[in-house]
Amino acid sequence: MTHLQKLVCALVVLVPLFALAQDTDRSRSALLTLFADNTSAAISPQDLRDGFVSGSCYGGLYTDDNTATTQAVSSTPALFTVWEGDFPENCVDGDYSNDKVTLPNYAADWKLDFSASFYSDATAEYQFHARLDGVERSECGTIRKINTTGASGIGSASFTCIVSAAALDEVTIYVEVDTGTPNLTPYEVDLSVVRVDF
Repeated sequence: MTHLQKLVCALVVLVPLFALAQDTDRSRSALLTLFADNTSAAISPQDLRDGFVSGSCYGGLYTDDNTATTQAVSSTPALFTVWEGDFPENCVDGDYSNDKVTLPNYAADWKLDFSASFYSDATAEYQFHARLDGVERSECGTIRKINTTGASGIGSASFTCIVSAAALDEVTIYVEVDTGTPNLTPYEVDLSVVRVDF
């Protein structure tokens, strides 16, 4: 087999691979336009695949069995930074190393579920709130009073809310306390983000 024949054979194998399109998560308006009608057989198999992958969108962050890492808190809200990993995700970008979940490039409504089990070295009221692009969402928050210090005084707090978010909004959690500057030990913490409409 000549070099030219080998090259032709390689191209026959590789070109279809390069031609494969990737599935694309699309907004509701884009899907409605895509599936507007099929009188001219304009809906391709790839269009259908895009419709399937656009049906679910989720992700989040978590901390699991943490006893070593603490976070100093005060009456000034501060970004919660004790995350250890990302949940499985589709179309959102969980980034625990940067303490955020980035939403896709279109506006949509999202359900945020947050829960935390934690303890501290001082008695106080601890507040957690979600923020979208740095703006606090007052409807997405929770307060827990800790009356006993140390691991024996572990408490829990949670919230669920539905928010309308803009394209590429970043979801973060902020924490504050009503008095003092205690050290918070987050033991189990979860933040899940699920699209409910788009």
